[in-house]
Amino acid sequence: MKITYAILSLAAIAIPAFAADYSFELKPESTKVQFTLSDPLHTVHGSFSLKRGQIDFNTDTGRAARQVVVDVAGGNSGSDARDSRMHANVLESKKYPEAAFVPDRVQGA
Repeated sequence: MKITYAILSLAAIAIPAFAADYSFELKPESTKVQFTLSDPLHTVHGSFSLKRGQIDFNTDTGRAARQVVVDVAGGNSGSDARDSRMHANVLESKKYPEAAFVPDRVQGA
């Protein structure tokens, strides 16, 4: 009986230690924001610079919050002609110089 009580007490203490709220700040100098676009002829890889970002999440519920903001005007795919079209016709980066991504959940271990 004492052994069972001790095990249950340890389990009650240990379970909350695994489910917790976490928060981390993304630093522009050490964060990569990359994209991949499929095209019938080839795949395009590119990147955006991070302006700022913070993500909060709970390991028990999977809920997440805060935001990640990228510098849209700094988007680069490695081709000046493609990037010019991308900024002018798709992203309209002069009008919308940044984009914010707001996570609402996380999945996985």
